[in-house]
Amino acid sequence: DLPRFMQATGIEKAKMLLDSFPGLGKELQRLNEEAKRLYGERLAIGQIADRKAKYAAELPYIEGVPDIPLSGAEMAQRMKEALTVNARNDEVRKNIGNTEQAIKAEQYRVESVDKRITDLQRQVIDAQSERDKLIQKIAAMQDSLATAKMQAATLTDTDTRQIEQELEQIDTMNAKVRANEEKAKAEQEASVLKQQYNEITSTLEQVRADRIKLLSGVKMPLDGLAVDEEGELIYANQRWDCMSGSEQLRAGTAICAAIKPACGFVLLDRLETMDVDTLREFANWLTERNLQAIGTRVGTGSENSIIIEDGVVAESAEEPEVSINL
Repeated sequence: DLPRFMQATGIEKAKMLLDSFPGLGKELQRLNEEAKRLYGERLAIGQIADRKAKYAAELPYIEGVPDIPLSGAEMAQRMKEALTVNARNDEVRKNIGNTEQAIKAEQYRVESVDKRITDLQRQVIDAQSERDKLIQKIAAMQDSLATAKMQAATLTDTDTRQIEQELEQIDTMNAKVRANEEKAKAEQEASVLKQQYNEITSTLEQVRADRIKLLSGVKMPLDGLAVDEEGELIYANQRWDCMSGSEQLRAGTAICAAIKPACGFVLLDRLETMDVDTLREFANWLTERNLQAIGTRVGTGSENSIIIEDGVVAESAEEPEVSINL
């Protein structure tokens, strides 16, 4: 039933063709669905990768900042240690002052004792002994004082100004670090998605190659006939709606003959889409395949066997120009 075939959609025509090859339709459908799925997945990942790459390119990168955020706790610990050192240094200095005051007090006592020696001859021996002891004590204290001064000369206070400045700038610095981390993350995500896109592209190309290989192994009833990835019939790389009328008739006749090879004739309509030369070529093509066509054509030319006007036979040609019953 060629008219029924001609009125079918592109997908329905392809199904009729594939039904004449057992197993081909199912395998081709599987490959088409796989190709469509991979194409959709690749398209989605490609769009995400493009957005990630654009987002990464728009993010700023700040030079001269550390790779990880600074730790406020670490700086606080450093400040605490610096203050402890400074406190110990202050204690040493305070002891020096106390020692100096103590020495002055003892020196005053020595002077007092000297006066007492003059006034108290009777107590001179005891006073002298006490004086000797005080002098020895002073000497020991002076030694301690000298040692303390030597130690004090080597002491160095820790400068806390840099730490204070870093503590004030830590939030600003960490914001820059996080900005760089965000940029690096976006670039990494874009790179991963690009790799997935390429991998799916390779798989899609392999599926398409398998599909082409599958179809290339099938002898179609007409050279140039095929089924595209959407499952629609194509001829000479054109879908049905893009074919000329003569191409549609040729493709439809070939497929119908393949579907029912035992039937030696086909019913045709719209033969006016072919000029006389094309019609003659089409008749020869039918003859080569042992087919007979019974068709209709709008026109009154000599190529028509029977001319019908207003539902009745107007005339009949004895010898039609084209060897095909019209």
